[in-house]
Amino acid sequence: MARGGSFRTSICLVILFILGGSISFGILPLLSDAGQELPETSDGLLSQEGDSVVVDFPSAGASSSQLKLEIPHDQTLQTLGMTVSPHPKAREMAFTLDDWNHPDAINYDLSVEDGYLSVPKASSIEFDFESIDHGWSLASGGGWKVGHDSSLGLPGGVNSGSNALYSFDGNYPNSLGTTYWATSPPIECGECTGSWSLNYYRRLGVESSTWDHAYVQVRSVSGSWVQIYHNPSSPVNEQQFTFQSHVVSSYVNGNDNFQVRFGIGSSDTIVQYTGWNVDDLSITCTTVCGGEIFPVDPGLGTLVYPNGSWTSPSFGYANGASYQWSEGPYASMNVDFAANPDAQWNWTVVNGTTFESIEGHVNQTGEFVDLSSIDWEKYPSLRLKIEMAGNASGFGPQIRSINGGGALNDAFFTQPSPSNWDLNGSEYVPLHENLPDTRGCGYDENMAKITIDADYNSYVEGETFAAEIYADCQLIGISTRVNWQLQTNSGLILDNGIFSYTPGSQSKTLSLTGQNPFTQSYVPSLTLTATIESENISTGFFDELASDVIFFDVYENDVCGQNEHLTSVEISSVNDTYMPLDTFSGEIFSRCVPVGDSMKTQWQITNSDGNLITSGSDLWVGGSIPFDSSSITSNAIYNITGGHYLFSANISRLNTSSNQYVEFDSDSIQFEILNQSDVGSGPFEFQSDCGTDGNDSTVEIHSGYQSYAIGEQFLGAYAVGCNLVEKPVQLNWWIENSTGFVLEGPNSEEWTSTLLSKFATISAPSFAPSYPGDFLLQSSLNQQDETGNWEEISTSNSTFTYSENEGCSVAEENSFIVSYDSGMTLYDEESYSATISTGCLIPDRGERIKIDWDILSTDGSLVDSGSDIWPSHSILSRMSTTFTSQFAKNSPQGEYVFKVMMYLEDSTNSSWSLLDSFEEPISKRTSQTIYGAIGSSITSAWLSPGLPFYAIEIDGVTHSNLKLEVMNDQGAWVTASFNAQHEFSHISYNAKLRITGESSYWNVSEVSVEFIFSELPYAPFIDVGWDQEKEWSFENPSIGTWGWQDRFWDGNFSHQTTLTNNGQAVIDVWIPKQDIHHFQVTATDLDSANGLEGLNVLIGSQAIVSRDFFSTSKYQLEMDEQERATLFGELANRPAIFDREGQSFVLAKVEIIANPGRYLINGLGIGYHAQSEIEYGAMDWFVKTINSQRLNLPSSGT
Repeated sequence: MARGGSFRTSICLVILFILGGSISFGILPLLSDAGQELPETSDGLLSQEGDSVVVDFPSAGASSSQLKLEIPHDQTLQTLGMTVSPHPKAREMAFTLDDWNHPDAINYDLSVEDGYLSVPKASSIEFDFESIDHGWSLASGGGWKVGHDSSLGLPGGVNSGSNALYSFDGNYPNSLGTTYWATSPPIECGECTGSWSLNYYRRLGVESSTWDHAYVQVRSVSGSWVQIYHNPSSPVNEQQFTFQSHVVSSYVNGNDNFQVRFGIGSSDTIVQYTGWNVDDLSITCTTVCGGEIFPVDPGLGTLVYPNGSWTSPSFGYANGASYQWSEGPYASMNVDFAANPDAQWNWTVVNGTTFESIEGHVNQTGEFVDLSSIDWEKYPSLRLKIEMAGNASGFGPQIRSINGGGALNDAFFTQPSPSNWDLNGSEYVPLHENLPDTRGCGYDENMAKITIDADYNSYVEGETFAAEIYADCQLIGISTRVNWQLQTNSGLILDNGIFSYTPGSQSKTLSLTGQNPFTQSYVPSLTLTATIESENISTGFFDELASDVIFFDVYENDVCGQNEHLTSVEISSVNDTYMPLDTFSGEIFSRCVPVGDSMKTQWQITNSDGNLITSGSDLWVGGSIPFDSSSITSNAIYNITGGHYLFSANISRLNTSSNQYVEFDSDSIQFEILNQSDVGSGPFEFQSDCGTDGNDSTVEIHSGYQSYAIGEQFLGAYAVGCNLVEKPVQLNWWIENSTGFVLEGPNSEEWTSTLLSKFATISAPSFAPSYPGDFLLQSSLNQQDETGNWEEISTSNSTFTYSENEGCSVAEENSFIVSYDSGMTLYDEESYSATISTGCLIPDRGERIKIDWDILSTDGSLVDSGSDIWPSHSILSRMSTTFTSQFAKNSPQGEYVFKVMMYLEDSTNSSWSLLDSFEEPISKRTSQTIYGAIGSSITSAWLSPGLPFYAIEIDGVTHSNLKLEVMNDQGAWVTASFNAQHEFSHISYNAKLRITGESSYWNVSEVSVEFIFSELPYAPFIDVGWDQEKEWSFENPSIGTWGWQDRFWDGNFSHQTTLTNNGQAVIDVWIPKQDIHHFQVTATDLDSANGLEGLNVLIGSQAIVSRDFFSTSKYQLEMDEQERATLFGELANRPAIFDREGQSFVLAKVEIIANPGRYLINGLGIGYHAQSEIEYGAMDWFVKTINSQRLNLPSSGT
């Protein structure tokens, strides 16, 4: 049995929204769907008390009869209770502007380079001849000079300034036997297109071309000189400068060595004139040109960079807009750009159809474009106009994209700052800087190494020890620390400490200093131990990675010159090795107490022959404080001959009896200065010198090939992995057969001069076995000790084979490829190159070898390719080829594969058989990157799109495992997913993002955000039975959009005022009393005179927010949480100016403090929880109307 009787009447409650959206109803009566026949009564079809329904409105001004009340036919409605509130309805309008050539866009002179909108390339090169560095070649025989003709003086001899290009002082002479030229520097225009002209001002005097001659010529693309002017048959005798122009497009375009020259001569024996006077010359683009003009030798001439503008396609809800969405307010825009110093750019919002500028949005700067403050009813479509101007070097902003409709994008073109991103343990890497080594401390135990280096081998009482600790692993992500302690040989701990590295730090060197000076001697030695540890993520404890130990003695204090039993003076050089242009730096340090009388130190630098290079002295005043020092710097070694030098010093004490200084100690140290030819002869600089650390004193030797053909000459190479300093180093190498018998060598090479490292090839001309076998290449690295004996410090070996190799063949196991590439990571402008060589011999049987190479994207599609064929040789030969690809310039960021295939030709049927293939990954990075390790993160600032939203979608260009979290202005952090829509539980107005690393290494190079806005109703009402009588309404021009107060008291989106004197301007606004979650308003000086000085929000005379600021032209106020709390407290004690069914408003004021001028107050946005509680009884009009309407409606049911 159905509830409510056998028959029931269905009454339509027609609901209308001025602005389309959705509305939620919490209901007591029973409902059915609109547009359907009422079904037979069934408990399963009737809504229960407390159910809710969402009524959707497809467009602005639409009505709906979807909400129906079903009342038993024989009963009347006694009470009605409903809760009415806006329900989020998606209003998606995100779009991206990056098609700079869009047919609806307008581009004036801006360039599009590699997808970026930027200032155009130089459109002109000018020579005004005011600089002495003009670069022109002047034939002296023609009297050519830069200055001005003294016979014409100033200003007659110049068009502007004080200098011009001229041929002679006074008239040119008779009987010039040839043509003398003034020639411009070469000008690069190899990629130029379009129309170009040569312009200049001249004052020319020359007799008829029958007798005397003046020329202008330009160098063509082919390199030949082409004449574009020759004086006419009548005399030319100009009395002032006149403008001249020649079309030179066919000579400039595609010419990477364009030049212009002026010629004078030959001349006859009578009648002379002033000749050439040329000023303010330019080669200029006269229409839209491509490419760039610039001098081959930088700095010659002045480049002119034009300004330009770009106006976007139209966007909005107007019919015909290029980017169109539903009717309603605009959301903010975001310009993703990179700026160059001193470059200029601005944006202006214009009417989408008339192109008129919209006041308050003219010539603004910054990446955020606030459109929410624009009256969307007045402007159904808009455009964004960008204007740019380059700096003096021609570098301007580069715009990657413009994101609108709630779309934001950040590719980290600029260094992140707290205003946009907080880096929490993560680091920013600009473009063209290498990403760091990903092997952090604790990730790869083989990479963790620690070394201690104490300042001295011994100390005295009163000194404090100092040491350096070097950690040879990357300190990223994981917490890393160093424990150190100093103890006696009996185990007594004298000093200790812990140093914690900050996760994300790249510094690997730690300076340790003891906490207290030594108070007594310690002989035998003290022990200093240091251990590097990293946090174990799973256990939370620190694991030891590596440690090091050093020993030193502490002696009793000595008075200088008395009873000293250790060296009283020590000297040191900052470097053991100096480059040819270095400055010498050293230190002299007393290890004794200079009590009483004064002391003097004298120092000198001598060469290996004992000849003095430089010297000096210093006085130390006696006292009771131990130790003194002198720092020495000298430029005397600058650019002198390389070799070994001696830095020596002595210390003397003043004998008061004889008033003479008596030497009591001396010290010396040797250092080396490299010859220019030695610099860079090694590929690396190592951490250790040969012999100082056995673990680091390395040599590597290897055979050039794994397999040789019988009779082929052996080749190999070696690399010394330590710095060759201080002591002579010797490398011995030899070749053994499988039984250990030496067949070649030993061969030896010895170095006595300082080199950073050594890499060299080796050969054995006499070693080319005529029989097959396995062989061993051996090496021994030795260092000479003080007695002249050689001590072995490292060894290395490499195996290779000689076989009956008939050349590369399908059956040949040694037919393989050896490849060396230019690096794993490439950037936009880099070329990728790889050298491909065979591991087998090119056969002499007539077959050829072919090498094919491909660069593939990760989906296998071909990006670039190439091929090379090696011909057959009369003797067995090895071959190699270097390939170069420019794919990085035109391909997107990402991972690629470099693949090489080697084929052997079958000469009988001209087919190719695959011998071997080789693949290697390549990474292209075109953007800046933020990277980190486990636990490090990046957090955005609050993102405010300017409109209410209920969902957000986030995407990014990321690497490795990351955790994405979002937060709105009403909640805590919530986990979200990339490339998926995340809905909030309430309508939101601001959001934050946090990205946290969950792997040992991660990076993010781009983040994009799209807000899904909530379409909210304006002026909703309910009409029972659609009789044009509104039983319930929320219509009031002062309220604005329901749930988003965007209008002032008069129903307008903006208010314009004019101040004739300094003072205030005020506009009223209705503020909802309950649940305010967001408050924003904007003030703009329409005269751009920086007249704004304050912006306040008041209720009555009480200031809720008072912002005083330095004079500005635009200010957007957005209340923070504390200010909103103050507002809420004040609203609770204020009477409502409007109060209806649970929704009430209070009168408030927005006030500006400003100088005289015109001002605009707009961009109002107050987010609040909108809800109307409907509680009507039998005598209320709403219920009476329902009961009256039901009498005129048919019944349904049984």
